[in-house]
Amino acid sequence: MRGPSGARREAASKGDDADLSSEPPGRLLHRTWVDDLTRTANDIDLSDRRNFHHMMWLIMALGGNQTAFAERHGYQPTTVSRWVNGAVAPPKLRRRPIILDAIEHLQINLKEGLAVPLKDFTDEDTQGAAKVHAGRPVRRPYPVA
Repeated sequence: MRGPSGARREAASKGDDADLSSEPPGRLLHRTWVDDLTRTANDIDLSDRRNFHHMMWLIMALGGNQTAFAERHGYQPTTVSRWVNGAVAPPKLRRRPIILDAIEHLQINLKEGLAVPLKDFTDEDTQGAAKVHAGRPVRRPYPVA
């Protein structure tokens, strides 16, 4: 398994224009997953509808927006949702173009910085943090009087 530095080196060897030293490791890992997903989409047998559903689900889980994808490509949002949830599948000959469009949508989101919902760990976030006792957060099931 590659670590973040391996992903950084691989992305740099691909000629990525972005300055990878300033990119968070989570975003680099996400780019690697999207690249692997793109390679898989080219090799996978989409005549099996389960493969289509799995690919659509992965694309949307990695940062695709079902509504934006549907609007951009002229589909009904409910149709895209049913593809992702496995309820229906398009005809076999339309599956690969749909998957490739969805991956393109995901890559556009990634380039625009919209796809990876990374948490920003700043000092402001620690003010509301739960108190920790012996390494565990203190949880009280009822209000303390």
